Amino acid sequence: MDTRDCVATVYNERSNFIIVGLTGRTGSGCSEAASILESANFEDLNLKVPKNQDYHSKDERKYKIIYDYAKSNWNQFYVLRMSDVIFSFLLPYKLEELNEIFTAIVPSWPKIIMKKVIEDGDFVDLYNAAHESFMKLRTSDNTLLRDNEEQLSEEYALISTIRNLHSTFKQIASKYSCQTTVNIQKEKKEITANAYSCLWQNMGNIIRREGDVKTATSDSKNMFHLARRANDFIKAIRNRNKKLKQHTLICIDAFRNPYEAQYFQDRYSAFYLISINTEDSERRRRLGYLTNEQIMSLDTLEYPGKLDGIDKFTNQNIAACIELSDIHIYNPHSSTIERFYLTEQLVKYIMLMKHPGLITPTHIERCMQMAYNAKLNSGCLSRQVGAVITDENFSVKAVGWNEVPEGQVP
Repeated sequence: MDTRDCVATVYNERSNFIIVGLTGRTGSGCSEAASILESANFEDLNLKVPKNQDYHSKDERKYKIIYDYAKSNWNQFYVLRMSDVIFSFLLPYKLEELNEIFTAIVPSWPKIIMKKVIEDGDFVDLYNAAHESFMKLRTSDNTLLRDNEEQLSEEYALISTIRNLHSTFKQIASKYSCQTTVNIQKEKKEITANAYSCLWQNMGNIIRREGDVKTATSDSKNMFHLARRANDFIKAIRNRNKKLKQHTLICIDAFRNPYEAQYFQDRYSAFYLISINTEDSERRRRLGYLTNEQIMSLDTLEYPGKLDGIDKFTNQNIAACIELSDIHIYNPHSSTIERFYLTEQLVKYIMLMKHPGLITPTHIERCMQMAYNAKLNSGCLSRQVGAVITDENFSVKAVGWNEVPEGQVP
């Protein structure tokens, strides 16, 4: 045994289990990031080959280090979609009950959708089997039972079935529209929305408030129901991988509620929340299949101006999720399908999760860390903001933070 073996053992422990959570507004690129992390082989990443000599900057040398390390240490992530987790809350109910549930959530729900879904015989058989399996595994407190290896295997198989069922349902439902009322610039407006998106957005909020897809009894404990179900799935995936002696790398796509992200931050030291961001004009370009009214409706749901009462805890609030993020990634417009810039950033941070200190921070990362620490001095209740002023060479000239007005108690 030598020093290198000891160092390798330390970092191998870090590589065995990592959870990455993604957050960002619709159109920012969370799904793109998830598909990159889902790449099975290093070659599938389509990274640009680095130079081996004649480096013109430290960044070129750093990229070479990351590239070489990733080439030997890349592992595929299992993508767990929160939309699949929402679908799992339908499984306690039989297929013929779903139209009634959907109409209660979205009064203008097109009932033809379920008719089209049921025409798919494979979907009906899969759903009925998943319903029976779920009812057998479900406990009284709405978690999943796993007392033995057989139940763990059944839960893992159930996760795969849910992914297939949800994919089929989404493909059919996304072709239809429905009418819904939304608050746009403090005015209630009736708009035409995508039926699937409208249902799923509202269903997530209802589960966090009621603990079920049906109206039940509001309880503060319900706000973590989606997070707990996702955690149940993570435990099943991790136990299955331990049995196969495989790494457990999981990507959760995507967080829309800050308390769900905080749930995982509090439980796992190996959890990292990554926000994917882009310019609003680019995001709207990617959402070109939606009307301006539909985009405004989506923004109202995802990026609410002010939430009151229980809505603060149960509704979507991507702005708050972004504030909680450990890592912020920029996803600009790409003229090619390779997504070099987004991929390069993701690979860099994944490798640093596996091997901290592999490369030093960039100038911007260093200054942002100082600004982040400075914000902790703020006594403002609503928002803490730190700032760093530098010259063109990133030499720090001043550090500051916001504070309550003179004479007020922080």
